[in-house]
Amino acid sequence: MPEQRPDVLAAFPPLAAETVSAIVGQDARLHLVASLEAARDQLARQPIKLVLCGVHFDESRMYDLLTHVRATYPQLPFICCRMLDFEIPAISREAIRIAAEVLGATYFLDFPALKMDLGDAPAERRFRALFLATLGLPQKAA
Repeated sequence: MPEQRPDVLAAFPPLAAETVSAIVGQDARLHLVASLEAARDQLARQPIKLVLCGVHFDESRMYDLLTHVRATYPQLPFICCRMLDFEIPAISREAIRIAAEVLGATYFLDFPALKMDLGDAPAERRFRALFLATLGLPQKAA
């Protein structure tokens, strides 16, 4: 019997969606969406196990999606991610993290900062490990 991969909503602009797919696409069925409306529709019709959402999703509507998920699916894990390496002052990145946590994000992951601190491959492994742990899945070889 084939292994059933969990359904995950991945709300990102296209460039970031490529990176997310490369890191965790083998571990889950990613339902990629680029707009808040598409995200809400997908959540309503598909049993989703986790939401991954980028800071730059749908012209920075990550907080709107997070608020919708917390109001409608309060127990659904939600990981906010900064995936695109645009210049953002450190204080702004910290404000994004704090706001995400206050609104109920399960985690906030700053992928460009991780890559700067750890290097590309270790940052990808850390992202994948957090993703799998949040889904309650064991760490598997890539």
